[in-house]
Amino acid sequence: MHKRNQLTIILSTIIISSAIIAGLITIKDSDTIISDFQNFVDNPFTWEPPTIPDQGNLHLYITSDMYENESAVLPLDGIKLVPPSYEIYHIYLTIDKILIKQKGTNTLIELVDEPITIDLKAINNTIDLFDAFVLPEGQYSALHFYYEREIIAETNVVNKTFNVEGSDFFSIPFFPNKNNNAPTDLQINKNEETELLLTLQMQIRWQQQIMFPHFFGYLDFTIPV
Repeated sequence: MHKRNQLTIILSTIIISSAIIAGLITIKDSDTIISDFQNFVDNPFTWEPPTIPDQGNLHLYITSDMYENESAVLPLDGIKLVPPSYEIYHIYLTIDKILIKQKGTNTLIELVDEPITIDLKAINNTIDLFDAFVLPEGQYSALHFYYEREIIAETNVVNKTFNVEGSDFFSIPFFPNKNNNAPTDLQINKNEETELLLTLQMQIRWQQQIMFPHFFGYLDFTIPV
């Protein structure tokens, strides 16, 4: 009987304590809610857009320079090979991806992230605007250029598929112009237009059906009117 009374006292104490604690928590939470609400009424929340870094625009121009291999002499019998004469209608190159590298960092910004097919014949000895891109202000040191190694040529005689010698990736530094081979940086300034010319140089060897590519980036060039 004595133990039962002790148990009753313990249970009663727990129940009373719990009620007091619950009451304190409830009152505290209510005060907090009222205070927060009053603060919101007195000082309403205002949304501010995220900070956007200063930006400029890059206009990427593109041109091609294609030339056929010269007559070759076979080492054994001295017979000259004259390249076949084709009228070229189209030469299709597929660009997989173009990225631009920020100077002094490992940051690469995607300019082109889906395959784009261009006609090298259509841009041969001309300069066309490839696209315009918004970039953060700063300096850039190179383009990373990925492309398909199979190039299809349509001619007046036959269509041919050329295989490109070498890698399907080029890291292209920037040069001041075609007469200066000292690499320099591409500078993007806030709210300014910056121009870059990408030259795709292709040497064509018809007998072997191969091409030798060279890519160059120039910061100073003349756009044909």
